[in-house]
Amino acid sequence: MTEVHVLEAIRNSSIPTMGSVAQKLRVTLGTLTTSVNVLVRKNYVTRYRDETDRRKVYLKLTDSAKEVLKAHDEFHDEMIDSMFKDLELEKDEVLMKSLENISQYFKSHY
Repeated sequence: MTEVHVLEAIRNSSIPTMGSVAQKLRVTLGTLTTSVNVLVRKNYVTRYRDETDRRKVYLKLTDSAKEVLKAHDEFHDEMIDSMFKDLELEKDEVLMKSLENISQYFKSHY
């Protein structure tokens, strides 16, 4: 689990608590705590407690983290574009359907 994976999980959580992010990443709270501590030190994440339930710890991305994620997303987009630039997807229906299935899988699981 890389730091970027943790940042993405926080960004993609509707209610980013330590528990929900750990569950999304399929790691223990202890493992996530170690990663979040590093991200807090690097000023990528802030932690705060729920006012009514002090047991709940929420995570919030800083502007620095949002910049990192933007660069990471752009890198992924460039990678995908370079992989598919020579393919004529509209001419290969089987490949297109396979790619759509892969895309749906990742959208539903991550």
